[in-house]
Amino acid sequence: MELKIERLCLDEVLSDCLQSLRSMAEAAGIELLCKSSCRLFINADRDKTAQVLTNLISNALKFSPSGTSVTVEAACSKEGFVKIAVIDQGA
Repeated sequence: MELKIERLCLDEVLSDCLQSLRSMAEAAGIELLCKSSCRLFINADRDKTAQVLTNLISNALKFSPSGTSVTVEAACSKEGFVKIAVIDQGA
């Protein structure tokens, strides 16, 4: 697999992923939230990053009960790493 590494604004990639999954969330009666501590930039392959995020978020939506929420949190550590968490209320 060949990766195309570039400097990405993670907030934009997350926003695109959430937008593409918003109708799935609405149909399931699940609130889709995003919390980012600051504007985050990463060096990564845009398509692969979006694929991983979309898979994680869609799995959270599939296994969460109606009336709950799925939250995506992104934050930068003191060491300069980015941590992304997908938090759901499923089993």
